[in-house]
Amino acid sequence: MRSRAEIKEHSWHTVKQFYWPTVGAYFIFMILYFVCSFIPLLTLLVGTVIYVGAVGYFLCRYRWHQANVGILFLPFHRYGRVLGGSLWKYLWVFLWSLLFVVPGIVKYYSYFCTEYILADSPNVEATRALDLSKKMMHGNKAKVFVMHLSFLGWILLGAAGMIAVGVILGVTNASTLPVYEMNYMNYMNYINPMSMIFSFGGWYVAATLAYYAYFILFLGPYISITSAGFYDEIKRDAIIRGVVREEEFNMSIEQLNAYYYNWQQYGQQQAYGQQPYGQQQAYGQPPYGQQQAYGQPPYGQQQAYGQPQPYGQQAYGQQPQPYGQQQAYEQPPQPDEPSEES
Repeated sequence: MRSRAEIKEHSWHTVKQFYWPTVGAYFIFMILYFVCSFIPLLTLLVGTVIYVGAVGYFLCRYRWHQANVGILFLPFHRYGRVLGGSLWKYLWVFLWSLLFVVPGIVKYYSYFCTEYILADSPNVEATRALDLSKKMMHGNKAKVFVMHLSFLGWILLGAAGMIAVGVILGVTNASTLPVYEMNYMNYMNYINPMSMIFSFGGWYVAATLAYYAYFILFLGPYISITSAGFYDEIKRDAIIRGVVREEEFNMSIEQLNAYYYNWQQYGQQQAYGQQPYGQQQAYGQPPYGQQQAYGQPPYGQQQAYGQPQPYGQQAYGQQPQPYGQQQAYEQPPQPDEPSEES
């Protein structure tokens, strides 16, 4: 499994490589989710499904697969399964949060992979997605938590910029009142509660828009692709360690080969049919997904009939022949040479 620094480095490289399409997709997702947030029921019935589409989009970006905005709406084709899995996750996180805050946080990270599984494996059942997430996140919850904490500095930087914009606008607005107009009535109007609220509201809106611009143009896509990268690496590592099996995700051979395809731009081009990331191919085995015919020699090592075996692989009791030398078939015994006595 890649380290946190490697995943973040690759994620930032992806953001730069596909900057405007990624920012555009994130902006559309934020607008749709913001509209749904005004109605709680709409957030549950629509916002959760759009979120699954968003994580699917950023997962495609992390893998350098083809991605378009239409991926945001693909989960609506399997609406019941996606909605059921998301709501099932929220229910369990809520129930554990009733005990205390810490158990709720632990369960949140235990079910971290749920939406990614629902987006990445359309055939996985809703409740099965939670079970797979728990298996995959065993021993990885702290890694994802630290990954989220690593963005705290960027979040605080955006908040500081938001406050700075508000202060600058507030000072500018206060300095626009001419001194010669500072009579009693103007002063009373200036400190009128409604005027202060309206003025403060203008500063707040401007500062909030500046923060959202910072989040949409930089931080949001960066965090989203990094989170998707952690899921991708956790899943790969869980398959390698045998925690989960590829068959549990109901993936076809074509999907598996696409999943294990690595991008040439990042310097990890993988030939079709090679083993998944980090797995060693057993000697003589065919590429993944190709069945070896019964009784055939190891894949790629077809032995011509009658040729000798390589040196060191002769049958027991036979003298090993040098590699590449043909042994005569049933040569007759040579007559003894006459001795000097005869």
